[in-house]
Amino acid sequence: MKIGAIVLSYHLTKYLKAVLKSLSDIDVVLVVNSRFAGAEESTDDTLEILRELNQPNVIFVVDENKKQNVLLQESLVILWDCKYVIINDADEFLLRKDRREMLEDMLLHRAEVGFCRCIDYASDTQRYEIRGYRPAMIVKPTTRFPIGRTVAYGNGLYFDKYVHHFGYALDKENIEWKRSWYNAPPKEITRIMKQKKYDCKIPEEIMKLLEE
Repeated sequence: MKIGAIVLSYHLTKYLKAVLKSLSDIDVVLVVNSRFAGAEESTDDTLEILRELNQPNVIFVVDENKKQNVLLQESLVILWDCKYVIINDADEFLLRKDRREMLEDMLLHRAEVGFCRCIDYASDTQRYEIRGYRPAMIVKPTTRFPIGRTVAYGNGLYFDKYVHHFGYALDKENIEWKRSWYNAPPKEITRIMKQKKYDCKIPEEIMKLLEE
C-alpha cells in the first residue's frame, strides 16, 4: 500500500526539518514550496533545508501565489497512485503509532478521510485549550478541497488522536505574517492566543525530532 504526504512550505520553516524527518517512513513526501495567495513575499529557505536533509523520499515542487485548497488539489493529482495521502503542514506532527493505526482503520472501513483532534502549542512547555477543530489528516487522492483544508467527502472517520500543532508557538513577527493569508478570520488567531495556557509535556518522539 503506497502512502504519500503533502507538506506546504514557504517562509515558516522553523519546524520543517523535524516534520520531514517524522515522515521519513512514508513512501513519498511532496514538499510544495509556494507563497499563498494574499501572503506578502518573504525570505524562504525551504530548498536549503531539503538539500541539507537530503531525504530520499522527498519530491520538491515550486509553485506561486495560489490558495491552499488549489495547492492541495494539484498535489493530490501528483500523488494519484497513492492509496492514502497525509496532509501534514510544516508545523504539525502526528505520532507514527497514531498515523499507522489511523491508516489501518481507514483501510478496514474504506474511509475517504480521517480526522483527528488538535493540540495547539504556545511554547515547548505550554499548550492552549483544546479546540473543537478537527483537521483532515489523511485523505484519498480523490478527495476534494472546496476551501482551505476543508474537505468535501462521503465516508469519514473521526479519531480520538491528536495532531501536534506548533503554528502558534512562532514568534510575533511570523504570526503577523501568517495573518495575511490564513484561511480563518484574523480574529481567530487572536482568540486562540488569548486563551488560558496549560503546562504540558511534548511527546518524547516529537522532542527528539526537534532536538536533532
